[in-house]
Amino acid sequence: MGKKVLCKFTLIEILAVIAIIAILAAIGFGSYSYANSAARESATQTILKQLEVALESFKTELGYYPSTKGDWHEIEIKKDSDGKLLISLSGNAPNKQDRLSKIVARTADTEMLYRYTNSDDKLCDAWGGVIYYRSKGKINKTSFDLVAPGNDGKFGKSNKAAPTNSWDISEFKTGGDAICDDIMNF
Repeated sequence: MGKKVLCKFTLIEILAVIAIIAILAAIGFGSYSYANSAARESATQTILKQLEVALESFKTELGYYPSTKGDWHEIEIKKDSDGKLLISLSGNAPNKQDRLSKIVARTADTEMLYRYTNSDDKLCDAWGGVIYYRSKGKINKTSFDLVAPGNDGKFGKSNKAAPTNSWDISEFKTGGDAICDDIMNF
């Protein structure tokens, strides 16, 4: 008849297999975490690039960037009753908002931008942090600055929840090395 085969494993062999599986799982999780973070950073850079193109088109057509009077403004995105996207900078006049909406509709993937809008109609980065715009830029003195908080949800190297007018380049870089995870257009 058939032979009976008994599998006998020692406790050490079982623990060794469990340790190997744990090591492989840790490596896999680390790789997944890195890939996920890289994908979010890439998505946020894409958002900022689309905004840059729209803002440059705005300047080409009107001769200036949408004004923020030197303050940081949130970018608001809403849909009207017809499903048309309305894009504005908090505090801007309605006629400028309409012009900006038309230019963004022509130059950017508006549905992608709308997907990154929070419940308060503010454009966010891939981690959910609000993106801010400033014209005349603090860093880009002849154009504009766009800043997203990145993975930690804070701006610069400090614990700031939103950008302030007292920001300095030292908040972002020192000796050429990035010291924060913000995503910027400069």
